[in-house]
Amino acid sequence: MGAWQGKFLSLGGRLVLINSSLTNVPLYMLSMYKSPRSILKNMDIFRKRLLWQGGHNTKKYHLADWKMVCSPRGQGGLGVLNLHKMNEALLAKWIWRLENSNGLWQTIIRHKYIKGRPIISLKKRQ
Repeated sequence: MGAWQGKFLSLGGRLVLINSSLTNVPLYMLSMYKSPRSILKNMDIFRKRLLWQGGHNTKKYHLADWKMVCSPRGQGGLGVLNLHKMNEALLAKWIWRLENSNGLWQTIIRHKYIKGRPIISLKKRQ
């Protein structure tokens, strides 16, 4: 195993590595597509493993609940992003932009898919 996996990093260093790379790298894809829960769960497994085990192959106890780790620092958490909530927020941002902005892509989406109906009335494609 390489040092980048956390073998030689402190808990704070592993936390910075999680926030800077393991969380931020998939954000673009999360902003474009609804990610299945199984994918987000697997990503959380890798983030938990790096935080608590630090690159060692031995299992270690988790010192805090993952919900608490994902809480903001001001609320006693470690400030790690909750990927499921972030995925929903980034997708909602596109809907908000569609409703509140005018541009080429908004015009194309409105004429091709929405056709004058409210967005709330649109059904999910199977």
